[in-house]
Amino acid sequence: MNKTYIILMALPLMLFSGMARSQTVKDALAEIEKNNIAIRAANSTKEAKLIEARLGNRLPDPTVSYKKAFEKSPSTGREQEIKVTQGFDFPSIYFQRRNVNNTQREYLRAEYDEIRQQTLLEAQMLCLDLILIEKENTMLNMKMKNAAKIMELYRLKMQEGSATTIELNKAELEYLNAESELLVNSTQKEQTLRSLITLNGGMALTAAPTEYDNAEILPPLSELSEEAISSDATSVKSTLQETVAKKELRLEKHRMLPSFDISYIREKSFETTSNAFEIGMSIPLWEKAGNVKRAKAASLVNTLEREDTHNKIVNDLAANYNDAIRLKEAMQRFSPDMFEESLNTLEKAFEHREISLIDFFNECNNIYQSMQTYYRLENSYHKSVANLLKHRI
Repeated sequence: MNKTYIILMALPLMLFSGMARSQTVKDALAEIEKNNIAIRAANSTKEAKLIEARLGNRLPDPTVSYKKAFEKSPSTGREQEIKVTQGFDFPSIYFQRRNVNNTQREYLRAEYDEIRQQTLLEAQMLCLDLILIEKENTMLNMKMKNAAKIMELYRLKMQEGSATTIELNKAELEYLNAESELLVNSTQKEQTLRSLITLNGGMALTAAPTEYDNAEILPPLSELSEEAISSDATSVKSTLQETVAKKELRLEKHRMLPSFDISYIREKSFETTSNAFEIGMSIPLWEKAGNVKRAKAASLVNTLEREDTHNKIVNDLAANYNDAIRLKEAMQRFSPDMFEESLNTLEKAFEHREISLIDFFNECNNIYQSMQTYYRLENSYHKSVANLLKHRI
């Protein structure tokens, strides 16, 4: 075995040195959710925007002005003037703006949930790939050990003169093929581990799955579709975005009502001091023209986007649901317990010279191919289920 192969085999062990392995995907996802940089950043962004939304319905700051005349002649009239002005919108606008802000806060939480679900789904897929790679690694190690044993056997037979060069070359070629497959598998494992470490905030995982979680029993497609529409983060976000747009339309209609200024004025002349109130009104004739029409167009766009999002979710669910059923049926055609038994039977037949070397390798490769097919069907099935139930993450 060459040095490159040994180094690549050791890299995954280096990445996971000192790590206690868990048996579930959920444990790995819980750790990644805690450490993932994108999720943490999205949470901080959400909190900042929630504060901003809470502060978005306050009165504007009052303005204070002071005026003093420097001429001391009584003919100039006022000597000093203090004016305090507070502006405010029509009262109903504050109620409408509060409704918009409340829904906006729900939307921000859904926006965070969408990033969280997408990140954890990506991590879940990598965990499922890692389990497949581990299963294939076990199979390929067994394949290489068997090929090494046969190769050494034929080298001895060659020395004794009871084997041909063709048979020895065949044995050596099978060993090299098995070694190469194991090398590719080790490279895939290293890449998958590195991707998981990146998702874990650059830290080595302390909970890496080695076996699939028990696949949940899928409810009927209609029930699953209703569940996804009501709880999938992307679906919830699109629904809330539509609701925000409708409430913003109502707000824009109320903004066509006048706004007001109330001022308190204290005047001091050379002879008297007086107090007064001043009320002003802003009539929305020009500045807000077209805002309602714009809000109607935005509301229609968000309604169409929500319908499109829901349709895509339902169609994707139907496709994944059918895939999961077909994959489950395909898996049931295999009997995993028979793989090892079949290999043992072949080995005994070869030892008793009931089959030739070439037939032995051909039959073994057929079994290994069946094992790999089963492992990949199993992996694809768990990925389909993960996509179906991503809204439950």
